[in-house]
Amino acid sequence: MGLFLHTNVASINAQRNFGNVQSKLQSSLEKLSSGYKLNRAADGAGSLLLANQMSSQVRGFAVAEENIQQGINMLNIADSALTSVNDGLQRLREVALAASNGTVTDFTAYSAEAGKIISNVTNLANGTTYNSTKLLDGSAANIIIQAGSGSLATDQVDISAAFSDNKAATLGLAQTTITNVTTAQTVLTQVDAALATVATNLATIGGAQNQLKDRLQYAQIAKENFSASEAAVRNVDVATETANLTKLQILQQASALALSQANQMPNIALQLLR
Repeated sequence: MGLFLHTNVASINAQRNFGNVQSKLQSSLEKLSSGYKLNRAADGAGSLLLANQMSSQVRGFAVAEENIQQGINMLNIADSALTSVNDGLQRLREVALAASNGTVTDFTAYSAEAGKIISNVTNLANGTTYNSTKLLDGSAANIIIQAGSGSLATDQVDISAAFSDNKAATLGLAQTTITNVTTAQTVLTQVDAALATVATNLATIGGAQNQLKDRLQYAQIAKENFSASEAAVRNVDVATETANLTKLQILQQASALALSQANQMPNIALQLLR
């Protein structure tokens, strides 16, 4: 290579390499300070797109967890209230059995307690609510839980069947008074049928609870897996990047020294003129 006074090619080359090292060093410092290896699209457009998609999944499953938990809470309230209905019916059965005994001559107390129990069954059915939605009167419909992070049918769970009509009349408790052994036996027959219906309804609620608990576990695992995948794509490997930073710092020093030496080359040409 010749020696030129007006054009220092070696210096230009050294400046270019020094600038490249400086840019890479700045990028490395940015990655280490932010904790991300993807701070802008220029760091990897395809990887950034993938990381953003995974982030959407993570956030979607986080919302799904909340949705599912609300559904479970809703079912728990229905379960608790219907269990109270079942307990009341069990007591009504005991009253009917006691009143069916031939030694009973005064049915006033039995009839009064039976009436209160039957009235309470209907009150529970009409009064059990979750966010203004009645759960035990048969009016709840289209209770669909968004249990996934997308819009597919598999991301939704319909639990409407768990909220059946459990009013006294619907359960078949038409005989509300006990005036003699015959009416006591009628109440006994009706309450046995009502208990069977309530047991079926409780089983339906239990099935929905288990279904949502399974979906909750799936959502939690999916969120964890997508979080790990996003981290692998988006987050910086500190050990690797620290090693890269050290290399770039050495290159920076070497480039600066080379640039300094290249800038001295025109002086050598002047020495030849002496």
